[in-house]
Amino acid sequence: MPARSQSGYRLYSPDDADRVRFIKTARQLRFTLGEVKEILALRDNGQAPCAYVSELVDRRRAELDQTIADLRALREELDRLSADAKRLPRRDAPVAYCHILEHATTPGASA
Repeated sequence: MPARSQSGYRLYSPDDADRVRFIKTARQLRFTLGEVKEILALRDNGQAPCAYVSELVDRRRAELDQTIADLRALREELDRLSADAKRLPRRDAPVAYCHILEHATTPGASA
């Protein structure tokens, strides 16, 4: 725990500031708090965490690629539904649900 000044403010060392900057950068890159903790633990134990970080980067990239693919598929389905909505006759009478969404074919949309 950092020491405190007479006025009660915490006094941080340059190493503390570097650590906070590292944590901020890791969080901006969407590393989880658990992953950041593991990286810091490796470093604090005298081990170079770069191999672990490299694995995390590769895993995050694969997750991002999947998210992008999922979003592209969703966009295509929404484009199709938008076109269907313009083409299908309007139903003013009450129905169980919206007939536009009955045409949706989004994969993985199970209840």
